[in-house]
Amino acid sequence: MRRTWIWCVIGLLSMACTAWSQEKMSSGETEKAVAALEQQWLQSQKTNNPDLVAPLLADKFITTGSDGKVNNKAESLATAKATKYTSVDYDDMKVTVFGDTAIATGGFKR
Repeated sequence: MRRTWIWCVIGLLSMACTAWSQEKMSSGETEKAVAALEQQWLQSQKTNNPDLVAPLLADKFITTGSDGKVNNKAESLATAKATKYTSVDYDDMKVTVFGDTAIATGGFKR
């Protein structure tokens, strides 16, 4: 009987480890997907093509600029179209996953 319990515990630990590693893999895949979307946004700025970023933004998208002005999706896309960058890049971008949410942080260099 004791052996049966030991094998049950080993089996449960194995399943838990497998589930944990699959969760980590999906988290890594999520980080890569979000990083790729951030690169698509950066490419839209480099090429002055807001059509590349438009599908990424929710209809209720709101942003606050460095001047404190709040813009909705349409205003943000209009500003993006009017802005010409000579050089843009991200600095130290990191994606962190919390359950169903991913947050990208980093610096934006012009």
